[in-house]
Amino acid sequence: MTTLESASDVFYALGIHRAPAFASVPEFERLMESIVDDCVNLLPVVQENCLKTPENIGKVLASPELRKKFQKGKDFGNQSSFFAYSKVRKIDCPAPDNGLQMVFVYDPPLELETSPNHIREFDDFMRGFMLLPTIQKHFARLEMWQSTDILDQDVRDFGYSTESRPALYCATLKDLDAAKQMMSDPATQRYFAGAAEGRQQLDLKKCGYWFIANVVTKLDSMRE
Repeated sequence: MTTLESASDVFYALGIHRAPAFASVPEFERLMESIVDDCVNLLPVVQENCLKTPENIGKVLASPELRKKFQKGKDFGNQSSFFAYSKVRKIDCPAPDNGLQMVFVYDPPLELETSPNHIREFDDFMRGFMLLPTIQKHFARLEMWQSTDILDQDVRDFGYSTESRPALYCATLKDLDAAKQMMSDPATQRYFAGAAEGRQQLDLKKCGYWFIANVVTKLDSMRE
């Protein structure tokens, strides 16, 4: 994933890069990181506009130089989506600066993303999840990253999809031991195992996954 964040914490954007079936994950990660590094280090349009407003991000996406760089990933078979989002804090306790980041992704079929019943079922599941004692104990912070359409036209002009908008939650925990305790907690395991009970459209086993993320800052600049 590639994230962009304005210095004033009012604007965020996220790119999700999916490896083609024929590629190994390490190979794909090296390719995408090399593309991002080239864009950040070599293109003035990225350095001058990347950490500012949606209008500035539009300038970046419209840049022929940037499009040429990312064509390398498209030729390789990269399938990416890109969208703006807002952060909504669900759990907000003092979080360690070097805490462990865990990302939960729920990516249902497109026909379910806007289904009122499906949205209610997922929201109901997440409310119960946040009330679990082990989550209250080990999650210092939990943010919901809620997509918006502010960049959609720029993204479509760039050639990326705006259709897939998975539900994204990012948690901050103290360390890896806290994550292991949370995942091995019997009550938490029972809650996930019974997620579909009474929820006809929710399918965490097929559409959900989570992973521990390494956050690497590529560009850090204060907005003028």
